[in-house]
Amino acid sequence: MTPEARISTAIELLDRILDGDPAERVLTRWARASRFAGSKDRAAVRDIVFDVLRRKRSLAWPLPETGRNLALAHTRAAGLSVEEMFTGEGYAPAALTPAEKAFSPSNLQEAPLAVQLDVPDALLDELHASLGDDLRPVLETLQGPCTRRSAGQSSKDSRERRDHGSDER
Repeated sequence: MTPEARISTAIELLDRILDGDPAERVLTRWARASRFAGSKDRAAVRDIVFDVLRRKRSLAWPLPETGRNLALAHTRAAGLSVEEMFTGEGYAPAALTPAEKAFSPSNLQEAPLAVQLDVPDALLDELHASLGDDLRPVLETLQGPCTRRSAGQSSKDSRERRDHGSDER
């Protein structure tokens, strides 16, 4: 799959997820039905979808939450050229509309704090009470992807120390 095709696929999947289907189910069904997609393609699409879902509020602001708007904002945030990715050629997403070409990403600093940090409004006060001055750094960390190394590293290290009796890493 080309990078453009990956974005097109992510748009379709995001639209299903935004309609209420569980993300994991949508991704699993797509992967099973898309035998043409290799493991790297499936991983890339999955990464796009989950990155968008993690940062949905800040990516969409101030536009409506649609798969296309979110993928467009994600592409811009990744530093990729939306003009090159959204061409409508081959498997690329449809070409940019005049409004999308004219749109300039808004200054996120003007957005409400809950939008900037990608949390529901109802949780912001409780999180602030719990985290205090660490609110922004903690929530900004959660906006980024979990690295595969950090996700399982501590339990692996614990097993190695236990099995080998070593205190070294």
